[in-house]
Amino acid sequence: TFATSAPIESSPIVHGGSVIFGSDDNNFYCIDTATGKKLWVDTLGQRVVSSAYASNNLLFVGCFDTYMYALNIIDGRVKWKLSTGALIKSSPVLYQGKLYFGSYDKFVYAADTTDGSLYWKQNINGVINCSPTIDDLNGTQINSSISGFNN
Repeated sequence: TFATSAPIESSPIVHGGSVIFGSDDNNFYCIDTATGKKLWVDTLGQRVVSSAYASNNLLFVGCFDTYMYALNIIDGRVKWKLSTGALIKSSPVLYQGKLYFGSYDKFVYAADTTDGSLYWKQNINGVINCSPTIDDLNGTQINSSISGFNN
């Protein structure tokens, strides 16, 4: 077990012997699965309800402070962050080098994973309270988490 100072609403991911999750205490945690000890913690601007997505030694996670973060998986240092102007509850998904996620600003975003630059954003005229699923039109679906959508 590992205690945080507030509830945990994000679904954890397990990657490289670590459990990684956000908390309502504004922190993003990386815990060793063998010992249960904290490897690192990064304090973000507000609550972290989004679940992380791990790829190429980076973790991508949204935050209530309006930012999508890319953090180094080894030490938790922020590599880049992209502001949407509204809280992010959506968990990101990676597909063909692009990071997709939604925001309460009513936009779906596609960003570059290396530097956070924006490829595009599309207004869907409603707050996004769920996580994207990518369908490549060949029957392959890529979800941000095992459960698919987080409502």
